[in-house]
Amino acid sequence: MQSPSCPFPVCVVLPAVSLDTIFCSFTSNLCAFFKIAQYKVVRFKGGSLKESQATLNKVFALYQTSLDMCNDLNQCYQPIICAQFFISSLQLCMLGYLFSITFAQTEGVYYASFIATIIIQAYIYCYCGENLKTESASFEWAIYDSPWHESLGAGGASTSICRSLLISMMRAHRGFRITGYFFEANMEAFSSIVRTAMSYITMLRSFS
Repeated sequence: MQSPSCPFPVCVVLPAVSLDTIFCSFTSNLCAFFKIAQYKVVRFKGGSLKESQATLNKVFALYQTSLDMCNDLNQCYQPIICAQFFISSLQLCMLGYLFSITFAQTEGVYYASFIATIIIQAYIYCYCGENLKTESASFEWAIYDSPWHESLGAGGASTSICRSLLISMMRAHRGFRITGYFFEANMEAFSSIVRTAMSYITMLRSFS
């Protein structure tokens, strides 16, 4: 009796969907961690200088832990994102050209659905990368909007607290960027992929 074999499309689609779903889930949770850090620092209520420093250290530790997890995620997904963007550009170029010459035929529907799938897959990585960068960078404005200067009493903030806040704002200014070695995964990269594919499609059409 012959053992059942897994259909080829299922073997291809399931790993891709799993990787995309895991990436989307991880980035969503990391964005939630950054939002929690923002919430804590905006609603910071200090007592004595020692208590204030201890409270801020906990918030900064949460933010740093979130950055460390982002770095781990980026290291795992860097080769995947690099390959995904490179392959997506080629696929969009070739499928877009095939779609343009089979627009009125039955094959056009197949090519259109394939193109939509590729665009959505690339969009997931770019959108999640953009969100992660935005939320991690928003910690700077959360510190700026926090009432730390009002909650430290008449004595004012200590030098160590001011230094901690300043360093944290400078670190958060850039945000965390998901990269694919040579480029950053954000909405600008997504637009670049689509524009480049359209340019090559136009060039191929001019040769046909």
